[in-house]
Amino acid sequence: MATDLEAVSALPQRGLDHARSIVSAFEPYDADQAAQRDQILAFGKKLRRHFHENLPRYADAVTLADRRAFYPLHADFLSRLAMTFDQGDYAHIADIPGKARTAERLYRRALAYHPEPRAYLGLGIMAQKRRDYAGSVGILTDGIGHFPSESSLNICLAVSFMNQAQFERGLELLLPFQHVAESRPLIAGCYRALGQTEKAAVFETRTS
Repeated sequence: MATDLEAVSALPQRGLDHARSIVSAFEPYDADQAAQRDQILAFGKKLRRHFHENLPRYADAVTLADRRAFYPLHADFLSRLAMTFDQGDYAHIADIPGKARTAERLYRRALAYHPEPRAYLGLGIMAQKRRDYAGSVGILTDGIGHFPSESSLNICLAVSFMNQAQFERGLELLLPFQHVAESRPLIAGCYRALGQTEKAAVFETRTS
């Protein structure tokens, strides 16, 4: 029979052996868990890819209440959804097909409900990206007809004129919004293109 001292001395080794037996018993369970985790992750990726691949169809299928009082809200919602495909989170997800086409459909659907500056701006920028500056001028001019004091529309329209070497027209749109930081480099660019370097220098150094 082991003495008390021997029993105490054996405790560390017995504890280690017990721990090893527990680990050994759970090793198959851990392996199964790892396999299940991999399967779950793979299934999750498959679900996410399926969701992304079908997002344009889901967006097109959105049904809105046909109540005239809600039309401005519908336009706001659809234009925000369009911008998500065009410039937001969805724009950077490769699995989503036809993002630009989906965004354009949503922008136009928004305008079918009610004038919405975000939709005019989105369509204008998309036309610029296609180098369709005449088309951009058309849609942005329509937008400014509804929202003449909207700086983003005026600045975007000025860019379209600048890309067509119509710098005087660009300046006409930009100068009333010179308090907007984004306008000042464009104003300087117009003045330089027109040979007015001193005026250009003023806006190149202006900070407010």
